[in-house]
Amino acid sequence: MKKIILILLILTFTNYYEVNNFKNVNWEENKIIIKSINLKQNFKSYENSNVNEGIIFLKESDFVNDFYILAAHSGTSSIAYFKDLYKLHKNDEIILIVNNKLMKFYVNEIKYVNKTGRIILPVDNKNTLYLTTCDKFDKTKQIVIKCVNKM
Repeated sequence: MKKIILILLILTFTNYYEVNNFKNVNWEENKIIIKSINLKQNFKSYENSNVNEGIIFLKESDFVNDFYILAAHSGTSSIAYFKDLYKLHKNDEIILIVNNKLMKFYVNEIKYVNKTGRIILPVDNKNTLYLTTCDKFDKTKQIVIKCVNKM
């Protein structure tokens, strides 16, 4: 009998984060580019920002394994950088530049989860990018987009 073990990562959205090993990252140069929705924007560390100031890189991300999680507001305000995430389709390209390293990810899965302040993700991901924001049409839901790097 084959045993399957699934390890999950629980994201909690708060403005308080522990200091970790991302101190050597040049945050001025980090950028996300999604041509299909006309988005080209820098993103910031969770250590000195939050979603009220732009796109943030969440602390649960892992540079070593190229596992990234970005969050931003949707809606109509000037900081609603992820307002058009709902327009993405499977295989749309997302370019991520982290510490001068350019990576191409492709939309693999789009799902909507209940907005509880937590999102549960599998941890076994390497070469993966997650994008998340509130659903533009249902304020009780959160959109979670999984993108993979097809190396």
